[in-house]
Amino acid sequence: ASRACPSRCELAALHRTVAVGTDDTILLKLVYSTERARAPLPCVIMLSGADCAHDSYMWLAARLARAGCAVALSTCVVAFGPSTCLLSVPFDMALLGSLDEYKRGPSSAGISAILTELRRLSGPGGALAGRLDLARLAIGGHSSGGRTALDLAAFDNPFGIGAVFSYGASLVNSGVGRFA
Repeated sequence: ASRACPSRCELAALHRTVAVGTDDTILLKLVYSTERARAPLPCVIMLSGADCAHDSYMWLAARLARAGCAVALSTCVVAFGPSTCLLSVPFDMALLGSLDEYKRGPSSAGISAILTELRRLSGPGGALAGRLDLARLAIGGHSSGGRTALDLAAFDNPFGIGAVFSYGASLVNSGVGRFA
């Protein structure tokens, strides 16, 4: 039977700077239980809100890691603005006029980069070789990151995401555009 680790469970974190395209990077912190990492762990990608440090979600990452997940915390590439937050595409007003454009927005590049890094870490010779189960993938977020996670659930996504959650999702653009 799978049980959560006690509160004293040993947690570890890997820190990476991940390239997104040729011009941008995101910070990635992968939190997991060293006791649980003997078997492949389901993965959770947690998208930060605009202008929120990824470390501000450690309370949630620690709880999920103790429950048996590997949690990838990430940051936005640049500060919040109308079209400047990599993982917060709801604020790119230009993309809201077309569903096809919105679905190809910057979040796709950021999430692809995170998944590529998780595959590298879990692949042969990686720091967590064979210990991440990317077939069991969830994505969630806070504020604008929560909106991005909800949008991935609403639209077809190529990432194989099996579960989605949001925490205080920003629905600021929910009435804008033909499809929102």
